[in-house]
Amino acid sequence: MKTIAELLSRDLSRRIEEVIQVDQAEEQAVFTEIDEYIATDSIRDLYAHLLKAIAEAPSDPSEAIGVWVSGFFGCGKSSFAKNLGYALQNNKVQGQDFSALFKARIEDKRVSDLLDLINPGSRPRSSSSTSPRNKTLAE
Repeated sequence: MKTIAELLSRDLSRRIEEVIQVDQAEEQAVFTEIDEYIATDSIRDLYAHLLKAIAEAPSDPSEAIGVWVSGFFGCGKSSFAKNLGYALQNNKVQGQDFSALFKARIEDKRVSDLLDLINPGSRPRSSSSTSPRNKTLAE
């Protein structure tokens, strides 16, 4: 009979961070976090809902606009917020755009399309000179 460790593709003997550090700067740690992130249908829906609101918001920032993330201890609030922030910043992680890594883990067309709309640099360049923020998702 196989052990649980033999059934899983991940190394169970490595140290797992107990607390999400929002300001984590070590690329390997950031890569591991997104590589191991599991998005449920509910999480996908929440990302799509929030990204849609961001895409539709005025382009000039205001202190009056904010997001409140609430939930029980250990439910994934910090991971949700951290990954959203990283996807919006779209920094390179081990030579790849974070948004590309994020979209691959989330596996949701709505989220991918909205991120492409918000972060025009996260998709292949088009010949159109129209600003992506001025386009609608229906186009």
